[in-house]
Amino acid sequence: MGEGIDVKPGFAAAVPGKLRAAAHARQAALLALDLAALERLLDDTLRYTHSNGVCENKQTYLSALRAGAYRYHIIDESEVEVCDLGGGLWCCGRVLMHVTVRGVERRLDNRFVAVWRRTPEGLRLAAYCATPVPGVQ
Repeated sequence: MGEGIDVKPGFAAAVPGKLRAAAHARQAALLALDLAALERLLDDTLRYTHSNGVCENKQTYLSALRAGAYRYHIIDESEVEVCDLGGGLWCCGRVLMHVTVRGVERRLDNRFVAVWRRTPEGLRLAAYCATPVPGVQ
């Protein structure tokens, strides 16, 4: 990764290895702005809800990244819990992020829920929702 970019795994040993790998690959792709890798990691049914309430699908999210609307600098997940749903997994936890949103630098402290769908090609992120931690923003 480049200077000022930090991926800190917050996943405990109990988190399934494939989920840990997929989540870290998504973080690395976001930090490196590797849209080809994100294309493979995001499910076609993706619904990505940002902490400000804006909801995007896979194509609008990738288009916004391509246009420079979001530039992730640090993603630090912790307090991660996981539940196996059979056809997928959900995980929730806390994420600290340093991100530039439409030219404005933001430091975010959010709770998140992520749903990963099992596919023949591997885990794909199907839903992500972030909510600000009260009194921290």
